[in-house]
Amino acid sequence: MDTRVRRKGHRDAVLSSTGKPIGGRLVAVADVFDALTHARPYKAAWPVERAMAQIRDDSGTHFDPAVVEAFLNLDEPSLLDSTVAEALTLSP
Repeated sequence: MDTRVRRKGHRDAVLSSTGKPIGGRLVAVADVFDALTHARPYKAAWPVERAMAQIRDDSGTHFDPAVVEAFLNLDEPSLLDSTVAEALTLSP
């Protein structure tokens, strides 16, 4: 996904030095975590610890280090809590 900002008018405080909005940087980490920890037709789900280790390893190269640090400080059991996932699900 390309999260580069191509139009003017965004506040500088929202952007990193790379020009990517904080929302895109947050979603990048969450999306990879979700993909790694859930089974797909072509792969088994990874344990939370392995997924978090991969995200930690990719900090500074694939992910914003500040976002990774905040993500890694989350309470691990709540990351896969189905009640939280259900609460966040949007109705069509």
